[in-house]
Amino acid sequence: MAFELLNQRETTPTRVHAMLRLLARRPGLTREQIDDLVRPGVLPVGGRNEANEVLRNTVQLGLASTGEGESSGYQLAVAQEHIEDLDAYRNTISRIALGVTDSSADHYAFNLFTAWYAVIDDEVLRRTVTDLVIDFNERVFPTAEISQMNDERLTSWRAWAAFLGFGWMVPRGAGRTMVPDCTGRVSGLVERRLAGEDGLIPFRAMWEHIAAACPELDGGVLFERARQTGRGGHDRGQTVSLMLSTALRSMHDGGRCRLHRLADATDTWTLFPASGQVFQAVTHISRGTGDAGVE
Repeated sequence: MAFELLNQRETTPTRVHAMLRLLARRPGLTREQIDDLVRPGVLPVGGRNEANEVLRNTVQLGLASTGEGESSGYQLAVAQEHIEDLDAYRNTISRIALGVTDSSADHYAFNLFTAWYAVIDDEVLRRTVTDLVIDFNERVFPTAEISQMNDERLTSWRAWAAFLGFGWMVPRGAGRTMVPDCTGRVSGLVERRLAGEDGLIPFRAMWEHIAAACPELDGGVLFERARQTGRGGHDRGQTVSLMLSTALRSMHDGGRCRLHRLADATDTWTLFPASGQVFQAVTHISRGTGDAGVE
């Protein structure tokens, strides 16, 4: 059975990182020793042990390893520099969990739900968690006997999705919601693509570059798969999703890239509507200068 982060309630980004940093500093600890270190001794023994769940899933992710038997020690399965600071750890998790398009592979459901979340744009801001769950199950898996998503899985997904750069959390009523914004996912990709360019490149070239590297975003394999259900197969034309539009505007405002709309260009892309934003459409993109700017 495929392994899914969204099925692991106790396995949050912070807990996995803390476990890895512990193993980096104390390699060879047994399960019992780890349990003693991370769980206060005043807590009763027995019941579900969250530390053991996190440890087991850290191994499942390929980030730690151990031998046979309860007395076997645990150690990192990746180089320490790949998990030491938060950015390195985030990049490592991204390489493991993102970009999955095989429906039988680990983390496929995580990626498909991420694509669907991007496809439905601002609908995510108007719906409750329960509504999102029901809608996803009915639209994406209409014939499935078992629900593919539930409230608990969505909560797990949201924690990892925000950490991996697909949005940021804001209060909403008595709960919280995630605003679609894939700046964390695409900023490095966009900057690397533009690094060797001295002039403007057509926005279409960047859109295709992002789609190839991030199948869950606009134009990607999973995005298109989700679009067929999430929007009833509606053709988006050259309209950029809320998730990617927010990221591009943020990068432009921060000087990490520059968006352009040339009056005589024939290939125009519409960004998702946002009040107060200079850019509602774009034709070209260029390397940033490190300073915010408008073209």
